[in-house]
Amino acid sequence: MRLRRWLVELGAIFALLILPLVLFWPVTAGSRTLVPADNLYLWQPYAAFASEQGVPQPAHNELLSDLVLENLAWKQFIAGSLRAGEVPLWNPHLFAGVPFLAAGQHSALYPFSALFYVLPAERAYGLFTVLQLWLAGINMFILVRALRLGRFPALVAGIIYQLSAFFLVSVVFSMIIAAAAWLPLLLAVVEWTARRQEEKGQGPFVPIIYVLLGGLALGLHTLAGHAEILVYTVLVTAAYALARLLFLARRVGSWRPALRLAFWFVCMGALGLALGSVQLVPLLELVTRNFREGSVAYADVVGWAYPTRQILTFFLPDFYGNPAHHGYWDLVTRQWVPVERIFWGIKNYVEAGSYAGILPLVLAVVALVPMLGGLRRTQDRAGSRLRRDTPPAEPAEPGEPGVDRRPAWIMAILAAVSLLLVFGTPLYAVLYYGLPGVKQLHSPFRWVFPYTLSLAVLAAYGAHELGSWAAGRSAGRGPTARLRSLLAWGTFGAGLALLDVLAVVFLVPGPFVPLADRFLAAVEKAREAFA
Repeated sequence: MRLRRWLVELGAIFALLILPLVLFWPVTAGSRTLVPADNLYLWQPYAAFASEQGVPQPAHNELLSDLVLENLAWKQFIAGSLRAGEVPLWNPHLFAGVPFLAAGQHSALYPFSALFYVLPAERAYGLFTVLQLWLAGINMFILVRALRLGRFPALVAGIIYQLSAFFLVSVVFSMIIAAAAWLPLLLAVVEWTARRQEEKGQGPFVPIIYVLLGGLALGLHTLAGHAEILVYTVLVTAAYALARLLFLARRVGSWRPALRLAFWFVCMGALGLALGSVQLVPLLELVTRNFREGSVAYADVVGWAYPTRQILTFFLPDFYGNPAHHGYWDLVTRQWVPVERIFWGIKNYVEAGSYAGILPLVLAVVALVPMLGGLRRTQDRAGSRLRRDTPPAEPAEPGEPGVDRRPAWIMAILAAVSLLLVFGTPLYAVLYYGLPGVKQLHSPFRWVFPYTLSLAVLAAYGAHELGSWAAGRSAGRGPTARLRSLLAWGTFGAGLALLDVLAVVFLVPGPFVPLADRFLAAVEKAREAFA
């Protein structure tokens, strides 16, 4: 029976490979590559030969240029150095020479980068991307299972995380997807450790295995080479660990077990950073000699956050266009119209990648329903006890029996805080002025990374709730049941109404064309959309 359960778990894990493999099949098993070679023809001397080589202009997607201008050059330099029997410590090809290995973003020491040293780079990028997306899905699956939810919710969360816009638009930055893949596993280790201590009560617990696993995950994360994602990972892991320690102290009725685990968590972090120190220490030395410290003011940094209008792309990712689209279907003439580009956003498409899907958002709302209902019931019971002037009994966990919703509350708060930081609210000043080194991080929009993770976990809780409702375990009456029914029918009705509107616009576009014209005239950047 245990073997069968393990086989089912492995089957779910391998299922997480299918979608990334299908999505990137042309660049793994096919004849295409992720390397945007056509972007080279945007600059001289290549531009002079674009027509002769039959390279279409403009480039398919100018935002991919970093991959061919930087990352590909780094990978080729590393591979060439290794073939020559040299360690790529120094890059003599820039200026009068610059430190290379210390910079980190090349991911030279990251184990999965071995693909680039044994395969042609144009083939290795596709395989590397699929493996990192698979790893992200696996680690999210592990996190949700650590939260003691079922395989199906874990599978849902894994798919949401690995195929979110954050990951897909970051494929051009291989070090970002490599680093971001490890955060769920770190949170899973924290969750496992806290739960084991709760099961032991105030008894001793030495989580050596968990410390080693967490240290290994953090070490690999560090070797991936993206310092900014590392900072966010450490902050999120530390915040999650602190919240779990507070819950632990309350559950066992003593601070001593929580303080012991805090020591072990510090050991885990120290071990991980020590494993990555071969990359981290030279990077820190290099950072102290760069120009970014104090190069911009706080007002400039929050100016690079999401503008308020960007909230639309959380629901409609291409609302402001897509730089990879070079034509549109004209509803009036029923013809395909080629254009140079379709984009009128303020943030570029990569930085604005925040979409995770409509279904995950609905599932997250579904997850919040029993949480809020359970909180209200807990408050009502507490008020009733106070009125009776009787000592309270041990409080029940909000939500359905057998489901611990404390991590869901943490994730809900993390999602809210991440959004406040993404949009550059005054909360960002707390990080900017309060934490050393954050002034060198000029991209508040990257907090969409923790938001995406928390949304995936909340969606897993929502998937669990739907399964419980379908099985009748959550059936009942009262405000919560009515809210569930309203949510279900409201979502269905809204979707049906939207489909009806789209059908009418497609079949009878005439009355809607003047509305579109007025919109384009009223919004200045919208005039650039079909330039």
